[in-house]
Amino acid sequence: MKKVFKKIKSKMTYGNIVSMFAVAFAITLMSFKFIESRRAPADGWYEITISGTDPEEESNQNLSNTPGQAPPSMDETGCAQSGNSGDRCYAHLEFETSATSVPSTVQDAKNDSLNVTILGFAQAPEE
Repeated sequence: MKKVFKKIKSKMTYGNIVSMFAVAFAITLMSFKFIESRRAPADGWYEITISGTDPEEESNQNLSNTPGQAPPSMDETGCAQSGNSGDRCYAHLEFETSATSVPSTVQDAKNDSLNVTILGFAQAPEE
C-alpha cells in the first residue's frame, strides 16, 4: 500500500494538483446551479395580460414569469384585490415544492399536474 501512495505522490506535480482542484470546483458550481434550477417558483401575485378577443377566456389570460407586488386591497380606479368586477389583472399563486415552472395562462394554472394553487384574483374596474 505504501508503494502505491509513493508512486502516486511521485507522479503528482503542481499542475496536476491545480487541475484536480479546478475540476472539483467546477463540479461543485454546476451542482449548485442544478439545485437552483430545481427550486419551485416564488409564491405571489403574477400579472395577467389579455391576449385574444375574449378576456373572460382563461386561455387568453397570460401570466407573467415573475411575481410582482400585491395589488391594493381596494382601488376604484385601478387593479384591486376586491371591490372591482372588470377583467382580471393579477393572480395570486402558491406553488408546491415539486413545481418546476410558472404556468403560461390561468387555464394552465388550474391544471392539477402543475402543482400550483390559485389563491385569488385581482380585478380592474368595470369599463
